[in-house]
Amino acid sequence: MNRIFLALALSGIASSAAYAYEFERARANMAQDVITCATYYTYWVKANQRDGEDSSKFDASANSALTLAQVYEPEVKKLQAMSELSARLINKVVKEEGSTRLVLTYADFCKSILEQPTDRMQFWLDKR
Repeated sequence: MNRIFLALALSGIASSAAYAYEFERARANMAQDVITCATYYTYWVKANQRDGEDSSKFDASANSALTLAQVYEPEVKKLQAMSELSARLINKVVKEEGSTRLVLTYADFCKSILEQPTDRMQFWLDKR
């Protein structure tokens, strides 16, 4: 009887540990998604400023995305590394395919994340 209880207890610990890993992985993936959106919006802030256009809409979105990213990843150094990765990705897309591709790739995606972040987090939690 004790062996059965011990086996059940250990399997419960193992499954909760696996869930904790999956949750942490989902949080990291979500933070990367959101920081990519912050980088996307920051790209448009700089482009609009360069062109003398109003960038306040993109600036507000970039700040919202950064704030949301900090919810999922509070460690500043990790966010900085994620941001650098995102900047390289954004710059590569613009260089190779142009800013239109950037819009097609990120505009709806980032809008959706800022409006319904729990849906995207659920996507990562459900992913196996």
